[in-house]
Amino acid sequence: MPTYVFERNDDGATVEKFFPMGDAPRICDEIVIDGHMCTRVASSLMVDAGVKRKVHQYPFNSESLPRHVDLGCERDDKGRQIVPNQRAEKSILDAASGYSRSIGEGDWARD
Repeated sequence: MPTYVFERNDDGATVEKFFPMGDAPRICDEIVIDGHMCTRVASSLMVDAGVKRKVHQYPFNSESLPRHVDLGCERDDKGRQIVPNQRAEKSILDAASGYSRSIGEGDWARD
């Protein structure tokens, strides 16, 4: 079963929980975990045993992010997001999921 990332609403701590793929809450859905109301957030790292974390070199043109949408990075002539580095990739994923994070502070805020 995959692990999904949640943020506790009261203190902002990150919580991971296992769900079958068909039962997993959608991003931004709120559920109660161990007595705390938590919001599912997008995970920027998808790591599994035996699978390489990085399958691309920077910069790269994203095939999976929305096209022709301003996510804070440059776009190519087809509207694909151009991801210059890992730090920018995390910020772009946050913007695409409707959350923002102050880089270095670790504070999350819903846009």
